[in-house]
Amino acid sequence: SDIPGGKTKEEICSDLGIGIIVDDRGDYGVRYAREGLKVLLPDRPWNQGYSHENMARCFSWEEIVDNIERMENE
Repeated sequence: SDIPGGKTKEEICSDLGIGIIVDDRGDYGVRYAREGLKVLLPDRPWNQGYSHENMARCFSWEEIVDNIERMENE
């Protein structure tokens, strides 16, 4: 969703040089992935059916942390 002040999460990430985002909304995740962000999508009933090559479905917070560490070293 948009952040108060008129910037989107994608714009804020870009401004700060952040290339990874965690979000459980599949529609937002696809939007971020299309913008070039690496998306970690916690597996939830409401986000089934969403996928993108820049998106990784995660099944625990440990997996999210492991993915962030791996992505930072790529």
